[in-house]
Amino acid sequence: MTPGPDFIIVGQGLAGSVLALNLIEAGAKVEVFDCQLLGRSSSVSQGLVNSISGLRLNIPWAWEPAAFESLQFFTGFEQVVSKKLIKKRNCIRLFRSLNQKAIFEKNCLNRVYQKLVKKVSSPGEIIDIEDNFGSFTTQTYQVDVKAFLCCVKHILIEKQAYRKEKFDYSSVSIDKETVS
Repeated sequence: MTPGPDFIIVGQGLAGSVLALNLIEAGAKVEVFDCQLLGRSSSVSQGLVNSISGLRLNIPWAWEPAAFESLQFFTGFEQVVSKKLIKKRNCIRLFRSLNQKAIFEKNCLNRVYQKLVKKVSSPGEIIDIEDNFGSFTTQTYQVDVKAFLCCVKHILIEKQAYRKEKFDYSSVSIDKETVS
């Protein structure tokens, strides 16, 4: 009997793809099940690696090491597939309210936050955009998600690690020692 995979990954979206590539690189045998759902998050993702996010305009937890790891991963993958997948972008974020602008101004007292903000604009300063409360600009990185997923799918197919089908959870058996 042929031994099964070391890992089963359900879904070949962004997370499943990155996980599969890292496990394969570490020498694991993986099997990725993907039924290519139309409504999956990765099919609408803009692929932004963003330093300031959410309504409260926070810096995500562990931003610096996470951003470093993301950039290392994607630039390394670009070399593997000989294709440009990530680029720097300026991201303009409009303030939704005076309260949000006040939160931003308070956050700007933090030196790390100050380094991430490239520009602050007054209301009406950006032509053709209705920005009643102003905006700010940060540097963002954008991954070409569609191209990345396509490249990963080809790699998985080459390695016979891709199954275009829905995973049957009822077929999984778990006991104290094994999962089968």
